[in-house]
Amino acid sequence: MRLKERLASFALALIGVNLTTYIVIRINYSNGVYPPEADSIIIPIFTAGAGSIITALYLLALIFIPKLLIENIRNRIPKGVGISLAVLAHLPVFLIGIITALYWWGPAHYVISFSYVGGMAVLAYWIKTDIKQLLSNHSLGRPAAR
Repeated sequence: MRLKERLASFALALIGVNLTTYIVIRINYSNGVYPPEADSIIIPIFTAGAGSIITALYLLALIFIPKLLIENIRNRIPKGVGISLAVLAHLPVFLIGIITALYWWGPAHYVISFSYVGGMAVLAYWIKTDIKQLLSNHSLGRPAAR
């Protein structure tokens, strides 16, 4: 069930960020925030779209990393190394989220920045879940304490 929850939450976060970006840009364009004769807005739209595709592919790979770490190599590496690998695996997407939120941080684009912060909150939840699972007795192959 965790796999489906993770996939659904990542998909909803990406859809939410892209939909928010699209809506805010459409509203700003219709309100004259962007100059009508310039193509200056297409660069951030294209960059956000390309970034979303790269992020989506990376997140798709991240869905299977906890299974690999927890189920296949849990007895072969020390617990601290497994936790470090789980955190490091999520770090690039987290950094992309921070950079993109800062990129969109501006008077007419605050909502877009906050949508990226929401996406990073989802990612932080899954990092916490992975660490918790790596620390549990069950995932370490030990019998539960009675």
